[in-house]
Amino acid sequence: MACRFGEDYFSGVGSGYKSGYTWKTVSHLLWSQFRHVAFHSQYTSGRWLDAGCAKGFLLNIASQYGWEPFGFDISSYAIKEARSVCPRAHLLVLDAQSPLPFPSDFFEVITACELIEHLTRPENFIKEAYRLLKPGGLLFITTPNVSSIIIGFPLMKNVCQAIKYPPFDDESHVSYFSSKSISKLLRRCGFSKVKTKHSWNLLWRVNLHIPGPVGGHYSPLRIVKVMEDGC
Repeated sequence: MACRFGEDYFSGVGSGYKSGYTWKTVSHLLWSQFRHVAFHSQYTSGRWLDAGCAKGFLLNIASQYGWEPFGFDISSYAIKEARSVCPRAHLLVLDAQSPLPFPSDFFEVITACELIEHLTRPENFIKEAYRLLKPGGLLFITTPNVSSIIIGFPLMKNVCQAIKYPPFDDESHVSYFSSKSISKLLRRCGFSKVKTKHSWNLLWRVNLHIPGPVGGHYSPLRIVKVMEDGC
């Protein structure tokens, strides 16, 4: 599968990155994600794992604010790029659906931005994330929201798939979630506090938070989970 996520993929071939996955095209989203984590996390420093870290842009932001950066991606091309972007990061080529080589209760923050829709067994990753987080740690996930008003109806979903409308323009997407289904999955994997926000990124430049089910019809549904002490 790793060969599917080479340089061509990050240049827009078979993916949603039609303008390329570069700092210029995604920095506004990554800063928004970093601010969300900083706001919701009870920790202000520690170990930060970015699962599906791509070129390491988010880890580089976290590193600048004092976090110890860890990341992995199934793409060896992406990890090579990430080593240049964030030299301080501990980086590995790994499959998110496999057991991860870290001890339990190791991370204060785990982010998985636009990852779980690529996984045939997303519950494997979420169970591992639960194991790896410290009590009080935070798991932050973004993923397309298929319960939005645009693609939530079966007929519209079929139309969106036919015309490759986001998020169906990415050929590697295999798992889709609504707010209800992702919350249910997180709880089934052990998480007890789950918060969701619906967002719409206008032309990938303006990040709006608006009420569901309108939000997320173009870009991620944000899932923020804070573990209870002692979990």
